[in-house]
Amino acid sequence: MLHFDRGGELKRAFLITAVKRNKSSQLRIKALQEIAASRDAEAFDEALDVIGSWQRDERREGSKVMLQALVEKRIGRRDQATAWIWRIAAYTSELHEEYAVQRWPETKRLLGLLVNSSGGAHARNARRLVHATRKQDRRLSAALLAAARAHTPEAEEVLRGARTRMARKPGALSRELLRNFPRGSKSRRGKRRKRKDEEGQVLETALNGAALHAGEEEITEAAEGAEAVEVAAEAPAATEENTVERIRNAARALASARGEEFAEPQSPDPAPPDQ
Repeated sequence: MLHFDRGGELKRAFLITAVKRNKSSQLRIKALQEIAASRDAEAFDEALDVIGSWQRDERREGSKVMLQALVEKRIGRRDQATAWIWRIAAYTSELHEEYAVQRWPETKRLLGLLVNSSGGAHARNARRLVHATRKQDRRLSAALLAAARAHTPEAEEVLRGARTRMARKPGALSRELLRNFPRGSKSRRGKRRKRKDEEGQVLETALNGAALHAGEEEITEAAEGAEAVEVAAEAPAATEENTVERIRNAARALASARGEEFAEPQSPDPAPPDQ
């Protein structure tokens, strides 16, 4: 069916259904990535509607995927891209507010005035916030506008004008907002790297301890086998004698697999007594 789907309608329907109904979070995110890669403006817009109904953590992950897509490629018209960017910003406003407050403490006061005012004062506070954004760098200005919320038409018009001016280059604006997202994947890579380093230290410690009681040839042979790696990984829970014995067993297994005869190493001669 997909082979004869020349217009892409069937694939679009399949991906949107996956985003809406699939129970696996990973597969929903995968479907979002496929929609973004297709550069289908209609599917992109519909997928954004669905993201807004997700839980916070998954909504952040989906928003990150869509912002990244707008950074890498042009999707839809410029006015569509602008509207999409600020919709995504609204889904993740707490992230942008957190960054803005850390960068510029005055943010909390300005946003508080905007939220707690009404009528004409609400519009004046919106203009005050927009005026303040013009004095900041692009990343902080985008974060301030993403965190701002208006509840009167006049204030909404003020914020919309400032957001439209900032979104003249949608890709650049998407990149600035994307920088406010936490970098969880990097920390996971760091943990995996740390775990590998610890395993390497365990292996080195086990082999060095075994070298006190076994010959260098035996240690070299044992280290070449997969069994030696498993032995070394368990070294912290084993005594030095058990570790040496397990490495010898691994060396025997390696020699047997090669069809060779394993020569038991001789114990080192005891040191002569001090004169």
